[in-house]
Amino acid sequence: MCAAGEDFYEIMTQNLHRFPGGVTHSFTDSTEDQDRLLSFEKMFIGVNGSSLKTNGNLEVVRGIPVERLMMETDSPYCDIINTHAGSQYVKSVWPSKKKEKYEPDSTVKGRNEPCLVRYVATVCHQFLGFLARYRLVAEFLNMTIVFQCREYLLII
Repeated sequence: MCAAGEDFYEIMTQNLHRFPGGVTHSFTDSTEDQDRLLSFEKMFIGVNGSSLKTNGNLEVVRGIPVERLMMETDSPYCDIINTHAGSQYVKSVWPSKKKEKYEPDSTVKGRNEPCLVRYVATVCHQFLGFLARYRLVAEFLNMTIVFQCREYLLII
């Protein structure tokens, strides 16, 4: 949130009653900022490739409670590239081809496709070490809470 952090907290504090919940998208800030965000009851923290860029970022992500974590891609941006600290945890990759040579069984090289949220999930699972099933259920619940998909809550 960089320089907008203080303004964001003030606006959220004044208007919290207007929002059923929210996601702080593409979080790359400090543990202190994370704690301030978590003080808002239904605020989730969005994690994508940018959030997994440095070892410092990984340490901050480690402190996000799984029940408040929202994995995202920010397609077509913010992918995990091989210079990111989180890339060491990505064990399998989908085939990709330049857009001129695109084939249906591959992704477009250099574009972060929505299906690549799998990479973020893999890094979080490997780095944070929590059980895959718990993570997936928690993520699903997070999405249903934030996006008010009450009919899906009946499935669980």
